[in-house]
Amino acid sequence: MAVWSLNCPGRSIPCKPAWPWQGDRLDFGLNYGWSWQVSPNDTVAPVMAPLRTELQPSLPALASNVDSRTLGAQAQWRLTSRSAVQLNAALTQLKLWSGSARPVWDVDQAALGMGMRYGPFGGNVRGRVGRIQDPLRSDTTSFGGLDIGVSWRTPWAGELTVGADNLVLKRDERGDAGRVVDEATARTPYVIYKQDL
Repeated sequence: MAVWSLNCPGRSIPCKPAWPWQGDRLDFGLNYGWSWQVSPNDTVAPVMAPLRTELQPSLPALASNVDSRTLGAQAQWRLTSRSAVQLNAALTQLKLWSGSARPVWDVDQAALGMGMRYGPFGGNVRGRVGRIQDPLRSDTTSFGGLDIGVSWRTPWAGELTVGADNLVLKRDERGDAGRVVDEATARTPYVIYKQDL
């Protein structure tokens, strides 16, 4: 299954093909996401959020062109009719340009997550490591985080999730890019409710 869309006047082209496979007890899927946008007003408004949102607040002032690519894999092993183990992994690359051939920012991120579901309850843990490189200053900053969440599938076809991003956080403080990550990657609790219609 592949989904293409072309949106103007923002001149954005997102593409997200996916290849799912489903077996008796094992499901597996691969997906690739690519998004490219040229903003006519020299501001950034990415079409698909390629990275965790803690990096997004500092991006609009940096560049007018965005190129993001994500490769992901998901697997689910059904232990019983009521329980399953889930694994997922993703590699993301984000490049930002501002009127030059060299990117202003080059960000790489890898994420690995594991989840467990039993009946209406579930939980997941996800670890992330990343690197921000500023080609103009030769600065490279590394960061990492651990996210955790628990969910409950309600009897009325809703889902309530409670968790926190960056529950554990590791930063490399070297260089100017370290200040951006330091300001933006604070521990973030969240509550999400989804309702099936």
